[in-house]
Amino acid sequence: MESFRTQKFQLVFLLIFVFISGYSALVYQVAWERLLKFQFGGDIISSSIITSIFLLGIGIGSFLFRKQQHNPLLIYFFLGLTLCPFALMSYRATTSVSELSLFISSNLPYLTPFFLNILFPSFFLLIPTIIFGATFPVYISIYKSLIIDKNMPIPLIYCINTFGGAIGIALVPTLYRNS
Repeated sequence: MESFRTQKFQLVFLLIFVFISGYSALVYQVAWERLLKFQFGGDIISSSIITSIFLLGIGIGSFLFRKQQHNPLLIYFFLGLTLCPFALMSYRATTSVSELSLFISSNLPYLTPFFLNILFPSFFLLIPTIIFGATFPVYISIYKSLIIDKNMPIPLIYCINTFGGAIGIALVPTLYRNS
């Protein structure tokens, strides 16, 4: 009985992390989009580019980590540890990328600013979005290692992750208003 309670606690803990991951991923997407729009311009094209890069990175990360991992908690720890520097340096990196883009476009006129505005945000956003994409298959590996309730469907994990993202998007205006 004690083992069952411990497993239930682990599952609840996992679902909380899944929710927080979805929340933070979408908050980062909006924050990075706003930062990059400020640096490179805020039209529909830049918004589409950023969203496309975000989805591409999530797809690549999910594909790369699609196999069952042997130690998923350790992998998740390292994914989170790798993501931290991107969170801490987001603002400075986007301003540096903007300055680099201006320098290159003024010295190499055949590289249009539009091309650079696609290229540089791609490099900046691709690594953290691949990490975000990798977290979901790792969650599934953690869940499979717990196997507490055989009736709990894996799509519930995706649902909780997506719900966290929806809450993150809903709260973004509140975050910006209070900062």
